[in-house]
Amino acid sequence: HIKEVGFELYQSMLEDAILEAKAKGSGLQVASDSFSPQITVDAPILIPENYVPDLSLRMGLYRRMNGLKTRQEIESFAAEMIDRFGLLPEQVKTLFRVTALKLRCEPLGITKVDVGAEHGRIEFGAQTEIDPMVLVRMIQDNPQRYRLEGATMFRFNAPMAGVELRLNTVEALIDRLAQAPQDTPVKGKGKRP
Repeated sequence: HIKEVGFELYQSMLEDAILEAKAKGSGLQVASDSFSPQITVDAPILIPENYVPDLSLRMGLYRRMNGLKTRQEIESFAAEMIDRFGLLPEQVKTLFRVTALKLRCEPLGITKVDVGAEHGRIEFGAQTEIDPMVLVRMIQDNPQRYRLEGATMFRFNAPMAGVELRLNTVEALIDRLAQAPQDTPVKGKGKRP
């Protein structure tokens, strides 16, 4: 099932089902105010069976990874996996990078990142922390590369043939979007002091 729907959707569906079952048993209403950004980079993001053969152990690792909250926790968990199972395969490295990217997107109110070989999109929630002037300046500086669709979708074009390049591009974009407006230069002028 995980292979068919992807780890993130499977994990989300599993958590929702467990919360719903617990709520029904106790007569409570399920609150879903927290979110986890959905990241798609068009590449395998999983712990391969040949790396960790035991299914229950893999599921436990996924659950632990889903609970990581800081970059230090991610690095520590990666080191632990290397100690236990050997060098990380590319899919697991990608999984760790996507997990770190989620942690960066969450406080900004980014709900979805979808990246392909030539273009991508970033969707914002209603309560985004990204300053609109940062977006405006990016679009003014390079209208062929960036555009805004509606109030919540930022589209970008760039050659991103490999997963490494896709992740690097998205990480650099998140860095730019996280900037305060005074940190972004006005077109034709230098950086403000």
